[in-house]
Amino acid sequence: MEVGDNISTGRDLLSLPLTVGRENVTCCGVAGKRKKLRGIHARIAQLRNEAGLSQRALALKCGVDETAVSHWENGMSAPKGSRLPVVADALGVTIDALFQEAA
Repeated sequence: MEVGDNISTGRDLLSLPLTVGRENVTCCGVAGKRKKLRGIHARIAQLRNEAGLSQRALALKCGVDETAVSHWENGMSAPKGSRLPVVADALGVTIDALFQEAA
């Protein structure tokens, strides 16, 4: 996509690259990269449950509202790259651990 390209649908915007940490991922792009983004949703839910935190408690620790955590876990959105260190710290793990496959 170049500057000046005509964007006919919102879907075009979803395929733009997103940098998360050192990883380049896309929401609707290459299957392997797409899987990585999907994996973080299950992983956040798993780590939150293992830590014994409610969605509300995790939200308070991360400085977001409870709806944001729900959206992260349900795949409706993902934490912003700048928020990943806060999320990892709140869950007591490294950023890399957020991207490991959920067990």
